[in-house]
Amino acid sequence: MGRGRMIWAGGRRVIAQFRQEMAARLDEKNQLIKRYDEEIQRLRASANSRSSAETSSLRDQCANHAKERAALKTILESKIRTLVDGIGRSVQELPEAQQHPRLTREVQALDKLVNATVNAMRTTSTPSSTSEASQ
Repeated sequence: MGRGRMIWAGGRRVIAQFRQEMAARLDEKNQLIKRYDEEIQRLRASANSRSSAETSSLRDQCANHAKERAALKTILESKIRTLVDGIGRSVQELPEAQQHPRLTREVQALDKLVNATVNAMRTTSTPSSTSEASQ
């Protein structure tokens, strides 16, 4: 029976060594998981701050574009439309010998184009169409 105890003692040593190896591997894996978790948290924080900055920048750009659009609409309504109307009146006041049918048609087409552009800018800048476009 002495030999059976030696085998049993050797088996316990192997089991103890195996447990130590598994515990060391488990510690390594736990440390890796901890490092990965920290890296994930760092990346999320970085992405959130970058996303927040990008969102803020996009909002600023949208505000600037809205101001530019309003300015263009005002220029079209007050300046360009007035000029086109004045040119149209001047063409109509010309003596018939100096009037050219193509000039009259082009002034009328320009007037329609300015009116259509102003109307399009007016309808696309309403809050309901803006919210529909964003959906």
